[in-house]
Amino acid sequence: MERKSTLEWYKEKEIPMYERWYDDSLGGDLLFQARAQCMNVNARNYRWSEPCSKVCQMCDMGEDETVEHAMLECEKY
Repeated sequence: MERKSTLEWYKEKEIPMYERWYDDSLGGDLLFQARAQCMNVNARNYRWSEPCSKVCQMCDMGEDETVEHAMLECEKY
Protein backbone atom coordinates (compact mmCIF):
# COMPACT_ATOMS: atom_id res chain seq x y z
CA MET A 1 0.00 0.00 0.00
CA GLU A 2 2.95 2.31 0.61
CA ARG A 3 4.06 2.06 -3.03
CA LYS A 4 0.64 2.84 -4.55
CA SER A 5 -0.03 6.56 -4.86
CA THR A 6 -3.68 5.92 -5.75
CA LEU A 7 -4.29 4.47 -2.27
CA GLU A 8 -3.06 7.49 -0.28
CA TRP A 9 -6.59 8.29 0.88
CA TYR A 10 -6.95 4.87 2.49
CA LYS A 11 -3.91 5.44 4.69
CA GLU A 12 -5.67 8.37 6.37
CA LYS A 13 -9.00 6.62 6.75
CA GLU A 14 -10.01 5.32 10.16
CA ILE A 15 -10.44 1.60 10.67
CA PRO A 16 -14.12 0.71 10.18
CA MET A 17 -15.90 -0.38 13.33
CA TYR A 18 -18.24 -3.33 13.54
CA GLU A 19 -21.88 -2.26 13.70
CA ARG A 20 -24.57 -4.72 14.56
CA TRP A 21 -27.67 -3.56 12.70
CA TYR A 22 -29.48 -6.89 12.49
CA ASP A 23 -30.08 -8.25 15.98
CA ASP A 24 -32.78 -10.90 15.34
CA SER A 25 -35.47 -8.68 16.87
CA LEU A 26 -38.78 -7.89 15.14
CA GLY A 27 -37.65 -4.30 14.56
CA GLY A 28 -34.36 -5.44 13.04
CA ASP A 29 -36.16 -7.96 10.87
CA LEU A 30 -38.63 -5.35 9.58
CA LEU A 31 -35.82 -2.87 8.96
CA PHE A 32 -33.88 -5.47 6.97
CA GLN A 33 -36.98 -6.35 4.90
CA ALA A 34 -37.73 -2.68 4.23
CA ARG A 35 -34.15 -1.99 3.12
CA ALA A 36 -34.15 -5.06 0.87
CA GLN A 37 -37.59 -4.16 -0.57
CA CYS A 38 -38.89 -7.63 0.34
CA MET A 39 -41.33 -6.57 3.05
CA ASN A 40 -44.58 -8.54 3.07
CA VAL A 41 -46.86 -5.81 1.65
CA ASN A 42 -49.87 -6.05 -0.69
CA ALA A 43 -48.14 -4.36 -3.64
CA ARG A 44 -45.58 -7.16 -3.63
CA ASN A 45 -47.92 -10.08 -2.89
CA TYR A 46 -50.87 -9.34 -5.17
CA ARG A 47 -49.08 -10.98 -8.11
CA TRP A 48 -49.34 -14.44 -6.56
CA SER A 49 -52.91 -14.27 -5.28
CA GLU A 50 -55.94 -13.41 -7.40
CA PRO A 51 -58.23 -12.12 -4.63
CA CYS A 52 -55.45 -9.99 -3.16
CA SER A 53 -55.39 -6.26 -3.88
CA LYS A 54 -52.52 -3.75 -3.92
CA VAL A 55 -54.53 -1.26 -1.83
CA CYS A 56 -53.62 -0.87 1.84
CA GLN A 57 -56.20 -2.61 4.04
CA MET A 58 -55.03 -0.84 7.22
CA CYS A 59 -56.01 2.73 6.34
CA ASP A 60 -58.71 4.51 4.32
CA MET A 61 -56.32 6.50 2.11
CA GLY A 62 -56.83 4.22 -0.92
CA GLU A 63 -53.07 4.06 -1.54
CA ASP A 64 -51.18 0.98 -2.73
CA GLU A 65 -49.56 -0.78 0.21
CA THR A 66 -45.89 -0.37 -0.67
CA VAL A 67 -42.91 -0.36 1.66
CA GLU A 68 -42.81 3.46 1.46
CA HIS A 69 -46.52 3.74 2.29
CA ALA A 70 -46.30 1.32 5.21
CA MET A 71 -43.20 2.96 6.70
CA LEU A 72 -43.84 6.67 5.99
CA GLU A 73 -47.43 7.44 5.11
CA CYS A 74 -49.86 4.95 6.66
CA GLU A 75 -51.40 6.27 9.85
CA LYS A 76 -52.35 2.80 11.11
CA TYR A 77 -48.88 1.28 10.82
